[in-house]
Amino acid sequence: MRIAIYGAGSLGTILGAYISKGGVPIELINRNKAHVAALKEKGAQVIGTVQFTQQVVAYAPEEMNGTYDIIFLMTKQQHKAEVVDMLKDYLAADGVLVTFQNGLPEV
Repeated sequence: MRIAIYGAGSLGTILGAYISKGGVPIELINRNKAHVAALKEKGAQVIGTVQFTQQVVAYAPEEMNGTYDIIFLMTKQQHKAEVVDMLKDYLAADGVLVTFQNGLPEV
């Protein structure tokens, strides 16, 4: 099973770190190249009531390839339409897109 978090910023990185720590392979995808580079070099650093560093697989969107069985969508709400349209090509025919929207849209 291939799983990704698209929009792996602060919350997505923490979720990805915990999932990876649990032994489940997951790919963290973020358009912030500096964040992706830091994840590749240093791993995901969780600091708070618990502290740990977890090696993770991280990519920029242009590095994505193949299809995913599950994609957790964690982008800001205002980017939802364009991101979902782009992700269609990366979702397996029987795949699932799970949204954890970050923020509320303005009306």
